[in-house]
Amino acid sequence: MSMKGKKIVLGITGSIAAYKAAILIRGLIKKGAEVQVVITPAGKEFITPITLSALTSKPVISEFFAQRDGTWNSHVDLGLWADAMIIAPATASTIGKMANGIADNMLITTYLSMKAPVFVAPAMDLDMFAHPSLSLIHISEPTRQAEISYAVFCLKKKKYTTPSQRDRKQYRMQSFHCPNQTVRVRTVV
Repeated sequence: MSMKGKKIVLGITGSIAAYKAAILIRGLIKKGAEVQVVITPAGKEFITPITLSALTSKPVISEFFAQRDGTWNSHVDLGLWADAMIIAPATASTIGKMANGIADNMLITTYLSMKAPVFVAPAMDLDMFAHPSLSLIHISEPTRQAEISYAVFCLKKKKYTTPSQRDRKQYRMQSFHCPNQTVRVRTVV
């Protein structure tokens, strides 16, 4: 599947899995996509903006204003520009902010402004993922057309079914029902 000409916003959060973003960027660019990275302040503790900028040939966005010259980084423009947004890795903190509209960083404001589909790869301990405070989220399996392993969050309404079984194999391949659509599940753990 070619992604030639597709514009992707890649959100990176503060997780040890942030190093995998470099591999994801390389794969997206190899398929022909144009990638713009938006990283949280905590994300910069795990992977440097210099590395990400070298891979994308674009400056990495992490603040509302550019530090060098005070230029405004518009989350609204990014939301209109992109064909898709991928948040990988997504920490429990970021997912909680996404679910509750807490727009305290550039990544979350970009997510809230996004007009394109948003794909999220949770990155946390299984016990954290199973915690009731994350029960508002719903994970669905990607279709075969998408060549990226990801998880999708249905955050439109607050009635969701969550897995009750904590066995890893059962938990990874369990069916859920999301309002207005039925989907298969494959969590990214």
